[in-house]
Amino acid sequence: MLIPQVLNNFNVYNGNNNEKLIGVGDEVTLPDLTSVTSSLTGAGMLGSIDVPVLGHFDSLELDLPFKNLTEGNSSVMAVGEMVYIILRGSLQVTNSSTGNIEFQPARVSVKGYLKKIAAGRYKVADTMESSLGIEVNYLHITANNKTLVKLDKLNCVYELNGSDQISKITKQC
Repeated sequence: MLIPQVLNNFNVYNGNNNEKLIGVGDEVTLPDLTSVTSSLTGAGMLGSIDVPVLGHFDSLELDLPFKNLTEGNSSVMAVGEMVYIILRGSLQVTNSSTGNIEFQPARVSVKGYLKKIAAGRYKVADTMESSLGIEVNYLHITANNKTLVKLDKLNCVYELNGSDQISKITKQC
């Protein structure tokens, strides 16, 4: 059995040209997948229940922090163009049968629209702490080359652990 330890390291790339984005902060918070809900009420019920609408998610936003704004990281800021960001990392795991530390590839692909540019601040001998806000419409998370989560809002795809979660719905539509 492989016991997960830490994300040993990662880099961020512009997915449109596979160019490494220099100056990305040391932490990127991935978006939460929050289901759209509908309120269920009716006779014989003691109140309302928020029922998830399967396969539908609220707005997803990714905040991509940069130490400073540069020509390299501003390459993903074109108005009207799809922002495509790839985070490639290495997961450190322990092999329980050998006790050895091993490494597995981890990847997060995000596509969406530029929603916000936080230019940051100017301070002598300090970073600007700039960031981009990306409205996410595509999220694909893999570990050890296996799909954990795949959500493509524009093409009606939602998979967990490689299994289509909305096939019953899409077959009927």
